Amino acid sequence: MQTLWFTPIICLIGAASFSGSAFAADKKATKMVAEMAQARDALLQKYPAIALIDSAVRADCAAKGKDAPPEGAFCSCASAVTFGLWMSGMDPKMNGRLNGFLQQPSESAASEFTAYQGPEMYTPLCSKAV
Repeated sequence: MQTLWFTPIICLIGAASFSGSAFAADKKATKMVAEMAQARDALLQKYPAIALIDSAVRADCAAKGKDAPPEGAFCSCASAVTFGLWMSGMDPKMNGRLNGFLQQPSESAASEFTAYQGPEMYTPLCSKAV
């Protein structure tokens, strides 16, 4: 008889510890995205023309995302993660591309940057952070 009430308690403890782990992962993801957003925002302040690329990334996120407006939290996260990965040196040619863009910024040149990003880059992290 004791095992009948004991088993549900074990299940509840297991579920609580699992959700605690998920919460910890979400906090870590949120912190990572916040740091990437700060770096992106600093870059945008230093080079305002890069806002065109930011807008293109957000628009692409909204087009490929489910119910995610460009100005919403998910696409803001997508932008932050994308810029974070670009600035990390993951793509050694990205700094050259960005410098070239800064020489002649335009909306069409900005939209070309969407070829170097996409949901596969930001969705895993943004799904946890937002």
